Amino acid sequence: MRREQLSVIVALVLLVLWLGVGAAQVENGVQTGAVSGVPAAGGFEASVPGDIDFDDGTEPCNFSETVALTTEYSGLGVVFSGPGGNDGGAILDQCGNFGVSGYSPPNFLAFNINSSLSNGGIPRGPETLTFSVAVDTVAINAGHNSAGTITLECFDAGAASVGSQSITGTSALQPLSVTAAGQIASCRLSFTGTVAVFDDLTYNPPIPVELQSLSVE
Repeated sequence: MRREQLSVIVALVLLVLWLGVGAAQVENGVQTGAVSGVPAAGGFEASVPGDIDFDDGTEPCNFSETVALTTEYSGLGVVFSGPGGNDGGAILDQCGNFGVSGYSPPNFLAFNINSSLSNGGIPRGPETLTFSVAVDTVAINAGHNSAGTITLECFDAGAASVGSQSITGTSALQPLSVTAAGQIASCRLSFTGTVAVFDDLTYNPPIPVELQSLSVE
């Protein structure tokens, strides 16, 4: 009996070790071991004017394999910029293991001030969203247990604040929104912690087709 029990225990230990080796070793967009995650290869939903879900194609699990988001959505009338240089948030797949819920899979805009991008930048905030045409309302979902206080603040063309909303970050993403009819020229996303996730950006009214590709400074 003891020999049979020992055999079962050994088998269980080997199984646990095998699962540990085979599992992705990624946390908050940083690879922590030899095994990388596997990003989604399908199930994408293209962003459209007024609704950017960041699910336009395959994105990596790790910050080290990408760069900050900048002009990828300029065709939809929005340009993203970090605090300077190569710094700023990056689009990652959920395989980055951020431990959050309430986003539209598989991708989201992520930050981790203790990591690095492929070009040496740091995925840190604040992140500025600049619109080619002033909009009425901007909303986005945000969260992470290590985000601290997350704030969405929007500004008019003269850089005067027209409204803000703040939440305490949790593992379940929560909505943030600002409304100021015809006044929102840009918005800033900020957080006081170390890691944050944002997804499902909406803005209303959607920027007209003929104005979507105007240069944004």
